[in-house]
Amino acid sequence: MQDDKLSLITNYSISNNQELDEILNNLQSSHFTILQILRVNNCNGIRLEHFLNMLWDRSHKLQVINIQDCSLGRFCYYRWRGENNIIFTQLKELKLIKVDLNYIWTNDDPEVIDLANLKILHIIDVPSLKYIFEEYPANELHQLKELIIEICEALYSIFMEHFLRDKSTSFPSLSKLEFKSLPRLTQIYDGHLEFPSLKYLMIEKCPIFTNFNARSADSHETLTTDGKSFFELNEIVFDNYDNLVCVIYSETLQELRNLKKLVLSQCRELKIIFNIHQEISYSKHLLPQLCELALIDLPKLTCIVNKQVFKFYQNLKILQVKQCKSLTMLQVPSKLTNLEICDCEELDTIIITKEEEKDGIRDKLTFH
Repeated sequence: MQDDKLSLITNYSISNNQELDEILNNLQSSHFTILQILRVNNCNGIRLEHFLNMLWDRSHKLQVINIQDCSLGRFCYYRWRGENNIIFTQLKELKLIKVDLNYIWTNDDPEVIDLANLKILHIIDVPSLKYIFEEYPANELHQLKELIIEICEALYSIFMEHFLRDKSTSFPSLSKLEFKSLPRLTQIYDGHLEFPSLKYLMIEKCPIFTNFNARSADSHETLTTDGKSFFELNEIVFDNYDNLVCVIYSETLQELRNLKKLVLSQCRELKIIFNIHQEISYSKHLLPQLCELALIDLPKLTCIVNKQVFKFYQNLKILQVKQCKSLTMLQVPSKLTNLEICDCEELDTIIITKEEEKDGIRDKLTFH
C-alpha cells in the first residue's frame, strides 16, 4: 500500500532523517513520478543529496520545493543527459530556508536546467552561499515575480559576473525585491538592469551594495534608469544601507508616478534624497502619489531635494523626520495630516507649499 501511495502522490513532506532513510531503502522506480509539491525539514547529509537528485531524475512535474533546517553540500548535483532530461521545467516556487550548503546548482546551464517558469525564489539564512546563479543567464528568468534574499553572510552577487552572456537584461515580471542582512553583497549583476514591473523594493543591512545599474555615471545614486524601470514602484524601504549617498536622480524621479511610500532609516552616508541634474518644468507634478515619507537617523542628510520644486509630493499625508541632525530646511505640503519632527538640531526653516499657489508664491514659516 505504501508503494502505491508513493507512486500516486503529488504532495509530499519529509520531516526527519529516519523517514528519509526509510524512503531510500524502499525506493521503487514508480515512486514520486507525478510529484508536484515537496517539503523537506530537518534532514542532513549525503543521503539527502542522493534523495534530491533522484527526484530531479524522475519528478518532472515538480512545481514547489521548500527545504528548511537542512544540511547538504549542494541543492542540485546534476549532469547533462540529453535534451529530454532538462530539469525543473515546471518549477514555480523554490524556497531554501536555514539550509547549510555551498552551492545551489552544480550545473545551472540552461541546457541542463530550465527555470523559465520560476515565479518565487526565497533564499534565507544560507550562510556559506557566495552566488545564487553561477552560469544561468539572468534574461531566462522572465517569469520571476518575487525575489527575497536574507541573512546570507557570504553572498557577493546574485549572478556570477564572468559567466554572464549579456551585459543588459530585464526582469519583466519582477514585482517584489527584498535584500536583507547581506553584509558582502555588492551587486545583482554586472551590467544594465531593467525592472518594468517592480512594485516593492527593500534593501536592509546591505552596507556595501552599490546600485542597480553598474553602468550608471554615479555609483552613489541607487535608482538610475534609462526610462525602462521603476514606473510601477509603490513602496521603497532602505534601512542600514551605508553605501547610499543619493537615492534618486532627475530622470528616475519623473518616472516614479506611482510611488506611495518611501522609508529611509539609518543610512549613515546619505546626503541628498532627490538629486535633480536637469531643469524640470514648474508645471510638472513630481511624486504625485507619495502619501508617506519617513526619514529616520540620517546624520549627513542636508536636503531632501537639491532644487526648488513647488509641485513636489503635494499629496503627502504622513511625514516623519527624526535624528536628521544636518537637515536645515524642510518643504511640506499643506495637505499633511501627520507631521512628526524630532532631534533635528540644524532645522530652522519649514516651507509650506499649497497646490493652488502659482509663480513660486509661498507661505513661509521659519523656526529660529
